[in-house]
Amino acid sequence: MERPAWPGPWKAQVKCSSQVDQPDLGILRATRRSCIYLLFIRALPVHMVFEALGSPAHAVTQGSSRCKKYQMYMSGTCLTATRDKLTAAAVNVQLATENMRKHVGQFQAKQKELKGLQQRQKMLQQTDVYKQLLADLDLAIVWAIVEEARAGLAIAKTAAAGHPERVQELKAAVEENERAEAELQTKEDALRDEMNNTRSDALLLRVQEASNRHKAARRREAEAAQRLEVLRSLMRGLHDRKALLEEDLERLEEERQSEGLLQRVREHEAKVVARQAELAQLQAAATALEASCDGLSRRLKEAEATLRERSTAAGVAEALAREARAAHHELLQAAGGDTVQARAVNVRKWGAKVMDLLDAVRTAPQGTFSQLPIGPLGLYLRLRADCDPVFGPLVELALRGCLSLWVVNRREDCDKLRSIADRMRCQRPYVVQMEFRSRPHDYGQQPVEDSRGRVWRRVIDLVEPVEGLLPQVHGTVINVLLDHGSAGSVVLVGSMEEGQEVALGRNPDLVSRRIRRAYDYKGASYVCMRAGAMRTDFLQLPRTCRLAADNRSQLMASEQALGAREAELRQAEAGQRESQIAVAAVQRERHELQQQQMTLSRKQACCQSQLNSLLDEAPSAVTEAQSSELLNGLQQIQRELAEAISSQASLETGKNNAAADAEAFHREIEALHKQKNEYVARRQELVVKMNQLALHKQEAGERLRACRAHLQAASDDMQKARQRIDQYEEEVDKAFDAASQVCSRQEGLDALAKLREVKRQELRSLQSNRNRTEEEMKALLAQAMNRQGMERWAAVLRQKISQAEANAGGDLGSISLQLAAAQADLDRERAALDSVGKKVNAMQEAQMLREAKYQKLVQQVEHVSNAKFGCYMQRRNIIASLHLDHEEQRLDLHVRKNHERERATSLMQLSGGERSFTTSSFLLAMGEVLDTPFRAMDEYDVYMDQNTRKLATIALLEYGWRSNPTSQLVLLSPQDTAMLSEAIEAVERTCARDGVPLPPKDFAKLVKLQNPRLT
Repeated sequence: MERPAWPGPWKAQVKCSSQVDQPDLGILRATRRSCIYLLFIRALPVHMVFEALGSPAHAVTQGSSRCKKYQMYMSGTCLTATRDKLTAAAVNVQLATENMRKHVGQFQAKQKELKGLQQRQKMLQQTDVYKQLLADLDLAIVWAIVEEARAGLAIAKTAAAGHPERVQELKAAVEENERAEAELQTKEDALRDEMNNTRSDALLLRVQEASNRHKAARRREAEAAQRLEVLRSLMRGLHDRKALLEEDLERLEEERQSEGLLQRVREHEAKVVARQAELAQLQAAATALEASCDGLSRRLKEAEATLRERSTAAGVAEALAREARAAHHELLQAAGGDTVQARAVNVRKWGAKVMDLLDAVRTAPQGTFSQLPIGPLGLYLRLRADCDPVFGPLVELALRGCLSLWVVNRREDCDKLRSIADRMRCQRPYVVQMEFRSRPHDYGQQPVEDSRGRVWRRVIDLVEPVEGLLPQVHGTVINVLLDHGSAGSVVLVGSMEEGQEVALGRNPDLVSRRIRRAYDYKGASYVCMRAGAMRTDFLQLPRTCRLAADNRSQLMASEQALGAREAELRQAEAGQRESQIAVAAVQRERHELQQQQMTLSRKQACCQSQLNSLLDEAPSAVTEAQSSELLNGLQQIQRELAEAISSQASLETGKNNAAADAEAFHREIEALHKQKNEYVARRQELVVKMNQLALHKQEAGERLRACRAHLQAASDDMQKARQRIDQYEEEVDKAFDAASQVCSRQEGLDALAKLREVKRQELRSLQSNRNRTEEEMKALLAQAMNRQGMERWAAVLRQKISQAEANAGGDLGSISLQLAAAQADLDRERAALDSVGKKVNAMQEAQMLREAKYQKLVQQVEHVSNAKFGCYMQRRNIIASLHLDHEEQRLDLHVRKNHERERATSLMQLSGGERSFTTSSFLLAMGEVLDTPFRAMDEYDVYMDQNTRKLATIALLEYGWRSNPTSQLVLLSPQDTAMLSEAIEAVERTCARDGVPLPPKDFAKLVKLQNPRLT
């Protein structure tokens, strides 16, 4: 059925009362029992406006955007009015509280005024006491000056009594020290003279000179022997030449007398032939040598090539060895350096001051410490061999608070260590006092493994003490890590999820080990806070790792690799040397062949020259020339023999003289060496004695200077003491004359005794003097009751008197009257404040009760409306609920069909009939909590199918009869009314089943509206 268009708006006024008067619409009069009016019309107005004349009435128009469910809910349930009343009551409570604060301020002002008057009265009362004390102080100060002068005079005389004796003792000590110094100086001069006599410098020069002369004599002797031997060999040669010349002369003479010319010619030809044969042999030998030189050149080239190859191999081996040394050096530095580099590495890591302090502690005299301090703690630690290098900076980050710690056994050791640091001007170290134990604490299984098989790396599992430590030091280092570094309760993780798991305590195995802190690779710290919270700090990783790495296996492998590389280098160098030797041998052999070639060339040239001479000379001419030449040579040899004989005699004489000189110089050198040994031994003894004597002389000089200084100081003190005595005597006379003019001595002493008693009581009353002994109190009293102390006391009293008189602003009588009036005002204000306070407390208690009831009412209303809405929607096989947000002032409807998994995010996702049924269910649920005598619903069944309209109509009828029987319900619908009787029968069946009375016949009445008149 199509809905016709309505030409214009239509308004209806409804008076909310027990009776309804609407003659135009023909509405029936209703009794006290429930009535439902179903008005079916063909067209409906756009809006319906209801003007409330009594109880609240509500208009809910489907599809109206101006209707806000939350406001309707709050207004209809009267929660808004209740909340407004609650707010108004809170405003009244606040006004009452502000009024009470005003009274409190007035009371405090009165109280403050009263306290000011009391203080002024007290100050004026105290002023009289101050004036009496000031008068006594004036008398006491005068005679205190006299007593102090007399006491100073007595002290000066007592101090000066011992000065003359002290001066005489010091003079005797000075004379004794001067005599001792003179004796030591005499002994030193004697020893110095003896040392000058036993100096070995001159003796060394004599030994050097004798040795030089002995060497020169031996040299002369050797030169003479050599020249004599040369001369003798020359003489033997001259004799041989003379014999040869004589034989040649005899032979020439025989040849001249015989007919042997022909024989000589034949011999000459034979010589020429021999020279030619010799020349041919020399040429053949030169050809063989040339071939040998070529072979040696090829061998030399091969040897040089081999040398180059082995040199290249040696270079490669040297580079590999250099790389192995560098790798070994890096591993050695990571492990802390060797014995040579250890200090330089530690200085770079810990600083020069820390290493100097460590050296000073280790070289301290025996007995300085009960146990040698351990520090810094990082020097005694290293990373384990199985520790990943990535965890090195994290371990240092986790132990950053204890790596620089020093550990001592006793408290006295801590003070001594800090005194050494102060003396060396080092930064005061952080010291931990702990008993040294050889047995470390039990820190559980290593490593930590949870129930799922995961291994957690604790800090204590990644570090260990270095080797070679004493058992006490080893155990103490581990205990410090556990107690002060929390190394047993901190783990290193690889991801943020693991860090959060540790910090939030999600792993019971770690919680049982008390592990609640973690660090990840990026330096983030995850810490468990109180109440299960977690704090994450992002820290900076250290740039240099101060902990040494345990790379002993790598270091051993590096050493083996370095040994192998060095062996290869040595082998390569040996092969290079062999090649060099082979090249040198070939070069020498080649050189020898070249020398042989040169010699052979010279022989060949000589042989050629001799052959040419033989070819040019004739036998007869040669014989005559040889004869004359032999005679001349014989004469020359005779002259040379005569000169050689004379030279031989002189050389033998020089040789004998040089041998005698050498023997004499040798004996002189032996004697000088013996004397030198004696001088050296004696000089060593004298040096020891001189050193001892120098120490004694230095001590004697220091004693002498000290005695002279003491003597000078004692003389000055004696002179000053005499001056002080004269000064004190003059002061005593002046002070006594001045005091006698003021009062008598007895009066001054009485005033002083009285003041002393007052000051004693004042000192006893101070909190800081409660724990002082009697001697300390006497010292404080004496210091306070001297002249300066009493003068300061008098100045303070004068200042207090003047200040009290200035602050009082009146006399004691007027201040007392003002004090009484202020006390009366304060009592009246206190009574008013108590009255206001009782009222405010009662209002606050009532307000708290209202708020509690309001919250309970809100919860109850929300529970009922939500339950009813869910029940009505369940009839349509839909799960629904109401959600209220009072802060945002929102009321949301959550709807989900049973066959769907997800709820609808908006009502627009539902069909039109479902939205109409949802609206009807919501309005019925609201009716459970709305107290209205009259309700009207327009087009409640729009877009519904027949079954849904029936369910909605049954729900409305049940609501009108069973849930709200004292109200009137008007329903407007353009739909067919055929199902109304079926709905009424369904309601009757339900009432019969549940034992509820059946509705009467006129329970539901139908009125059909006529078309409106347009004119």
